[in-house]
Amino acid sequence: MELETEMGLEVDEIRLGVIVVNYFSSSQVKQFLDSLVAVDSGCETYVCVVDNSCDNEEFNRLERSLKDMPPGLAGFEIVRSTVNAGYGRGNNLGWDSLKVHSLEVVVIANPDVILSGDLSSAMRRVRDNRDTLFATPTRHGARNLSGLGAVSFVTGKSRQLTEGAKLPKFSLTYPGGHFLAVAAGTWERLEGFSSDFFLYGEEADLTLRMRKIEPVSKVQVLSDIFVSHSGGLTTGSEEGRRKSEITYRHGTRSAIVLFRKHRILRFWWPSIVGIRLIFALSTWLKNGRRSGTAVFLGILDGIRWRPTGGVIN
Repeated sequence: MELETEMGLEVDEIRLGVIVVNYFSSSQVKQFLDSLVAVDSGCETYVCVVDNSCDNEEFNRLERSLKDMPPGLAGFEIVRSTVNAGYGRGNNLGWDSLKVHSLEVVVIANPDVILSGDLSSAMRRVRDNRDTLFATPTRHGARNLSGLGAVSFVTGKSRQLTEGAKLPKFSLTYPGGHFLAVAAGTWERLEGFSSDFFLYGEEADLTLRMRKIEPVSKVQVLSDIFVSHSGGLTTGSEEGRRKSEITYRHGTRSAIVLFRKHRILRFWWPSIVGIRLIFALSTWLKNGRRSGTAVFLGILDGIRWRPTGGVIN
């Protein structure tokens, strides 16, 4: 592995893989990759952009926007998925292409983030802590977020934690999906994201599976880097009504699947169904029939779910 000199000391270059899943967000992908290159000193970085859009025009837009990538990346490729099998499987498809490079660290990033800070130092910390999943501080609109999410054991509701907030009781804390970093060997051992989830819930599930193979595993925040996150693009189109229905349905399904799948949460899953039924009715009354129906369909999807491995943890 090549060495570089920094203040008279030899510093090893991190072999980093970055995966970005595009779903009608080609206008944002180039901005993220430009910000990645700008902070990339000290990393040998390989990028895979997976297009989950299944749309010829969007794929052409993506290719055009990335045809003149700035120098600085060790490797770059676009993988076109033949079917949109979900966010988790999209990232796993990207990993299948990148893992031939003997990577040390994997970053999962949404296309609608802008990165700043000392990437090399942050990735060195990730590489040296194989029992840890990492998030990064995030600016989202007017809010400063820690980069962590939390799902309540009691209600099943997930939320993003503000910077400096105390970790809530009776909840699971996990790295936010807009920017997640993990040692490559750990990601491979976990077999990436679970295909039990189409959209939402992947990071909480990853955290629980990490606990199972590493009981002392941790979730921490990187202090050397920072992202600005516009949010929402990876959930669907930018047209409000359609995005809301996707969010309602898959957010509900994923919450129920998460609580059914993991033993530590299973006690609460019937109450999660009841809470979501009440939510379906209130959403119907407040936002209309289509939104309420989307929540109800998500409940049915979650109840009908069967684990991909044939057994529940």
